[in-house]
Amino acid sequence: MAEDPLRSIAAAREAAKTIGARRLMEMALARAAACAGDNIFTTLDAAKALDNAASASDGELVGVPFIVKDNIDVAGYPTTGASPALGQNRPEFDADSVAVLRAQGAAVIGKANLHELAFGITNINAGFGTVKNPFDPSRAAGGSSGGTAAAIARGIVPFGLGTDTGGSIRIPAAHCGICGFRPSPDRYPRIGQMLLSQTRDVLGTMANSIGDLQMLDTVLSGDDEEIEPPSRLRIGIVHGAAIAGFSRDHDHAMAATLTHLSDRGVELIDVDFSFGFALDQQCGMPIAVYETEALLRDLARDTLGLTLEEFTKLIASPDVKGIFEHIIASGGVPEAAYRTALEVDRPLLQASYAKLLDDDGLDLILMATTPIPPVLLDEIETTLVDGVEHATFPATIRHVSPASVAGIPSLSLPGGLTDAGLPFGILLEGRVNEDRTLLANARAIEALLA
Repeated sequence: MAEDPLRSIAAAREAAKTIGARRLMEMALARAAACAGDNIFTTLDAAKALDNAASASDGELVGVPFIVKDNIDVAGYPTTGASPALGQNRPEFDADSVAVLRAQGAAVIGKANLHELAFGITNINAGFGTVKNPFDPSRAAGGSSGGTAAAIARGIVPFGLGTDTGGSIRIPAAHCGICGFRPSPDRYPRIGQMLLSQTRDVLGTMANSIGDLQMLDTVLSGDDEEIEPPSRLRIGIVHGAAIAGFSRDHDHAMAATLTHLSDRGVELIDVDFSFGFALDQQCGMPIAVYETEALLRDLARDTLGLTLEEFTKLIASPDVKGIFEHIIASGGVPEAAYRTALEVDRPLLQASYAKLLDDDGLDLILMATTPIPPVLLDEIETTLVDGVEHATFPATIRHVSPASVAGIPSLSLPGGLTDAGLPFGILLEGRVNEDRTLLANARAIEALLA
């Protein structure tokens, strides 16, 4: 049976050769139309998408359609951050990352919906609609890069761009059953990206396989080093996070995954990362809040000529608006607290990762990407898991946040479905700036799980 031409980069490239880039884009647009009720796009212009396909140049990605999260600039498209306040923000130039991909022949289909201003992890959005989960439309796709994840899971495009401040690529990847990669800081160009935190933000990629993430990493970073995984992987299983989470379904799925890997020769080492989680809770939010306040003040002034206070009144989503109202009312994070978080606590968190990997001679750290399933569409503030109520935000980011704060390369790999039929993600983390090693080891795990 022929491979779906929009499920992998290789299949899309081959289809573009045989039926033409325009015809392939027409197929992608037809699938997008069939999913119109899922709120995947903020901007979808069929004529523009077809023009993009027709003008695709020579390169590694000729004719391959892709989607761009709507906090990343694409010339001729608004960059709204999925906020109605920024509907008229129209950049003149592509973000550097988009320019690199288009130079290799890839064709933009449109802009992807996200949690408003990327400040959240559900993708429940009052302005542009909530991106629905491809496996259960009563649940959210996860955020903030939920539109990108859903477009790939729905087979509209084989890959897309997202951003990750505190889990915003890996969470929706896990919730939608695809792969999502958060690289080391500055591995990919960030010019043309709407930033929340200069310390924590990265641009990253999402696709259906690690092989496609590897190819995109080469295109975006210029690094084509081939890494051979060890004959026997040695993986640290984070005690109290990978096995005992909040959801029995997730716990069961993780236990089955670990048994599967062990049976296939992977060495699993139980490790304690409680100190890492504690440091993350200590420094993560002060860094994010302090930097976000400053960056959004600049955005409001430079783009709209508004103060942050005036801009906040235009935010559509109550949860996001409430956060900024609280920041304004409280005066935000004091600079002294920010400096302590950035210059004392964050280096300790980075050192804790290095010590954990080096002391135990680990190739990878592994845990569940999220300890809970995708939330229901009305579970903005709290979510009910196995009869217990949890605050949605901290429960969802519990596992992905430390790597975000420390600047550790991290990815989510599909682990299959839980007993409830919902996607389950496996979080894999490696050493800073050893992105090719992480990707190679993840591909070996992907093959074992297949």
